[in-house]
Amino acid sequence: MLRGVLCALAFAQAFGALPVQNTVTTSTLYADTHFDRILTIGAAISRDNGDKYATLGGMLWGSWELLTEWINIQKGGISVGSEKWGIQIVEVEDYSNVTMASYAATQLTDPGGSFNVDFMFGPYSSGLTGPVLDITDPLETLLLASGSNQATVWDGNVEYGYGLLYPGGGYFDDSLALYAQVGATTAGFICNSASSANTCDSITPSELTSQLAAVGITLTHYYSVNSDLATYATDLAADISTLASEDVDVLILNDYYDICVDGLSMAVDLGWTPKGTYLAICNNDADALVAMGTNAWYAGTYTAWDSQSTYTSGISGYSVSQFATDFETEFDRLPTYQAAASFAGKFL
Repeated sequence: MLRGVLCALAFAQAFGALPVQNTVTTSTLYADTHFDRILTIGAAISRDNGDKYATLGGMLWGSWELLTEWINIQKGGISVGSEKWGIQIVEVEDYSNVTMASYAATQLTDPGGSFNVDFMFGPYSSGLTGPVLDITDPLETLLLASGSNQATVWDGNVEYGYGLLYPGGGYFDDSLALYAQVGATTAGFICNSASSANTCDSITPSELTSQLAAVGITLTHYYSVNSDLATYATDLAADISTLASEDVDVLILNDYYDICVDGLSMAVDLGWTPKGTYLAICNNDADALVAMGTNAWYAGTYTAWDSQSTYTSGISGYSVSQFATDFETEFDRLPTYQAAASFAGKFL
């Protein structure tokens, strides 16, 4: 397995009992040799042997390294128009400490600093991600956070953060509570009844009604659409049109693929902006988010992790199964859920 070029720099600190050096590691993986542009990604990370989150931070780091290697070496960069772009990741040690994580984020995102990264990967733990978001969000620097599960981190005030929550099944209720917090009172639901991809069995109308009612949201419509039928597009368009005409607050799309992307595209075409959008089960979060654009105030997703999945990112060309194989080869174990979430975040 090819490894990255590692450059360590030291920065003097004055944080009392905290470590006196803040280590910066730049993983270029030959990114500076033949690309038209380099995307620089920053990350506060716990990798020091004495760190509380060293093991879990290492899982995130391993995912980042594998993705960087895949894009820069195996794929030869990301195609953007006529150009080829490479990536490099600048990782700043946070020692599993809030003050150091904040300092790392400040170093990485300072517009006049040495790095001024294009966007950020989040650290491990909600306790560190929250303070990092406090730095990145006011600067409008996108943060992809795959190690932060606490709903309090995503309290409705974050504008430039994307969080992957695991295990996914426990976060539907939290998302509903967030929608209610920002004023949502009505919701519409669409699932796929096709025999080849039936997602309507995952939750009944009564179950969904109860979950929504618990946070003060009323289920106004529960639609099932069959993607195997010739009338699929017409049926879905009619349902989306009804929800848009009534301007329901929350759109819940429950499907593996078709309804997630098609439903969002139809909503955008109608100029409909619900307060919230929730994508359940969708195995194509990246495509769905492209279709969504800025057409929702708050978006949530839930995708089950399967190390044998052949789903492949349309941007990087890296598949789930290939990542799982590479991770096992490199670290002698299948990806943990932290590493899987980290990888999923990089799809986006």
